[in-house]
Amino acid sequence: MIELYDKMDKSLNDYQFTINYNDIDINNNKCIVDLNLDITLTYQRGSDKEYTTNDTIKHYIILNKHKSDWSIIKDVYNPLEGPDRKAVSDDNYNNKLYSGLKEAYKSIDKKALSVKKWVKKSKKISENIQSNEDIRIQYEPTPGAYRAIQYARRYYENYNTKYPEFNNDCTNFVSQCLHAGNIPMSRPSWYCFNEDDYSTSWIRTVELYDYLTDDKGFSSRSYDGYNVTEINDDTRPGDVIQFYNALKSRYAHTVIASKIDSEDGVLYCGHTSNRKDKPLIDAFDSTWYYTQLRLIEIEYPDGM
Repeated sequence: MIELYDKMDKSLNDYQFTINYNDIDINNNKCIVDLNLDITLTYQRGSDKEYTTNDTIKHYIILNKHKSDWSIIKDVYNPLEGPDRKAVSDDNYNNKLYSGLKEAYKSIDKKALSVKKWVKKSKKISENIQSNEDIRIQYEPTPGAYRAIQYARRYYENYNTKYPEFNNDCTNFVSQCLHAGNIPMSRPSWYCFNEDDYSTSWIRTVELYDYLTDDKGFSSRSYDGYNVTEINDDTRPGDVIQFYNALKSRYAHTVIASKIDSEDGVLYCGHTSNRKDKPLIDAFDSTWYYTQLRLIEIEYPDGM
């Protein structure tokens, strides 16, 4: 990450954290520590003013005991998706992590160039706004998109108890938003009634994409090569964005665009790490294993 930040002319000026332990499970010579890491990071891009982000990230720390000494063998976490509980028992996890890192590193220059391009453009937009030049179209959400976004802002942190909550909850949350925006459930293709009665397309990233683009016919655009500038230009409030995870070799995270901001570009809401109106650019340039994005353009039905 340090090399990526250097290439983007971005620096980490301050790092503060607090560890909160949820559970410690010791079984013979193996220990699993379930904890939350509350972190406050202060960044700076070039000569711009500093900005601060606050996050709570869940970790599973796995330790092995050899003789009388404990050593950490694995740290399972994901800032946006939440940690994969299955990875705790995956003996090949560290190899997958290394392979994903190598894949992401191959395109580090492309990612840095794309982010710097967007930062340069956003500065120009900000300067023109200050001089009263309206050069950016401000997309107002349609009524259906507005309802989806209001739902996202209401339940991004206090989960709606009408729906089940999953360990990796991002796609479940976005499906709820889409349904709140007047997209009807469809059994057996896309629905969720309780924890025992739901479709995989409701809760899984790839399956939701297949349903929306195949069954519903919504259009989709993929942005390979880290082109965050183009996705900021094309996204409308209420559209769905998915992140490609190099560790998993597939798209693995889903969010909903909540606003198009004049300076920060696309803002989004999401789970599993709870997010409300967060800049897409910050999520993308701060997480090394997300290597591309795709946009699903949603046309919400009319009606109340």
